[in-house]
Amino acid sequence: MVADIKGYAEQIKANTGFEFSIFTEDGKLIFGNEENFKVDLYSSEGVFIDEQRGITVFNVKFNKALYFGVLKGTKIEQKNYAYLLSELLEGYSSRGSSLKKEEFYKALVLGELDVLRIRRYLKKYDIEDKNACAILITSVGKSAEVVEICNNYSERDVCFSTEIDENQCVVVKYINKKLDEYHSATEFAEYLTRLIYEETGYKTEAAIGGTVENIENIFKSFTQALQTKRMSLSMNLRKGIHTYNEFMLYHILEELPEYKLREFYRQLTNLSEKEIFDDEELIVTAEEFLENSLNVSETSRKLYLHRNTLTYRLDKIENETGLNLRKFSDAVIFRLVVLLKNLIS
Repeated sequence: MVADIKGYAEQIKANTGFEFSIFTEDGKLIFGNEENFKVDLYSSEGVFIDEQRGITVFNVKFNKALYFGVLKGTKIEQKNYAYLLSELLEGYSSRGSSLKKEEFYKALVLGELDVLRIRRYLKKYDIEDKNACAILITSVGKSAEVVEICNNYSERDVCFSTEIDENQCVVVKYINKKLDEYHSATEFAEYLTRLIYEETGYKTEAAIGGTVENIENIFKSFTQALQTKRMSLSMNLRKGIHTYNEFMLYHILEELPEYKLREFYRQLTNLSEKEIFDDEELIVTAEEFLENSLNVSETSRKLYLHRNTLTYRLDKIENETGLNLRKFSDAVIFRLVVLLKNLIS
């Protein structure tokens, strides 16, 4: 049983990139590298944020046994990840049961079913198996309300929506370039987030996975959506809508050994420049400028900055680093340095 949950934890980490640890009920570490964890300090139910120790603790009930999971950090993102990881691990434990339609949707997205069971349920519930992508919606309100709104949307565009935890849900969208009203999944997500805000007042953000050839592989798109959210948080990007393809360079760099990343970082920076890349205000400004296709007016509007203030910050970056972010080639180098810094810090 311990070997099973350890194996599933390794699989989840490989698919999502999340760093977490798993302990038995008596405090024995079975997965991860968290140290000095005292089980008796925490409840056996729900998620607990320990500000003093800087960790988020969650429970996993796996094959009738209780386990404790630990994530470093205490922000709302760690709380959301804790709920998600608990759902993923507990879902693996209950694979054998017969599933209702809503249960099937969730198990499908979380990757808890083998191909034969997926195909059987697709046929049972008359679901078309065609090109699709997963859109992870995170809201400040209850995800159940968001799911209801998404499920009431045109069946031509939405295959299904399912709740992941109290603040996150997944919308699985069919992709048909010839018939699609929207030019991209991003445009659809923009419409959806506006609709949710109009209906509920909830502000939302969306992370979009890549397109898969059929619904039975939607877990791949969902894990890419999770990685997209993780990468956007790592880069301190403003909340909004992000796609997996945006972070392809980040994903490629993640595959390199750390010594190689540090070597590249040293080659691209000097001591004086490092102060610039440690300045969060300047980095946020620069990233927003890049996100808005090097458009000064649009960046000023979104950051609520005077145009002169934005120009001053861009000039400061150029003076210190020699990189003019108004030039595409320099902007690419700047983004590369920021990625490298995030990966080695």
